[in-house]
Amino acid sequence: MADFLFDGVTKIITEPAGVGDTTFEVARDLYSAWKRWAQLIDNAKFDQAFLVEGGTPIGATGLFTGTTFILTNGWKVKPADFDHQVLLNGNLFSDDGVVTVPADTASATVFINSSVAAQGIATGSGVPADVQQKIEELWQMRGLDVANPVTVTPTQEQSGSIDIVISGDGETTSTATRQP
Repeated sequence: MADFLFDGVTKIITEPAGVGDTTFEVARDLYSAWKRWAQLIDNAKFDQAFLVEGGTPIGATGLFTGTTFILTNGWKVKPADFDHQVLLNGNLFSDDGVVTVPADTASATVFINSSVAAQGIATGSGVPADVQQKIEELWQMRGLDVANPVTVTPTQEQSGSIDIVISGDGETTSTATRQP
């Protein structure tokens, strides 16, 4: 499928001609196409067409806010000039409240399917919590945690809540035992 056409002078993003009733994904077919267009020749001289919001973590749920695309600086979407319906699937808004302009002569209808719902799940590092805790404690005991300096005496190492007792003669054998 052809890309939307971008006119930096008029700030109009025109639907590819001749595709009929169809659905476009805002992220892929509008925003990504604009990014490709903006990198061509000297198109970066034109005003930015989109602001992007989203992907923010929602507490510790592992969910993220959905992505919202906001047309800015007067940019508008224009349907191709023939009778048909267009569905723009994704969160698309405009900073002035007007997303589309009418086709020149045809009767084209544009629907925007927006959803402001949590999307995406955090996958984390894949390290189990108990292993992660041990890694953090090793980091702390090596003196790498600025908030918890390591104190070492001939009979003890201590950092934060970690207390290790050192026994033995200190010359031939030393045993370090973590205290509960």
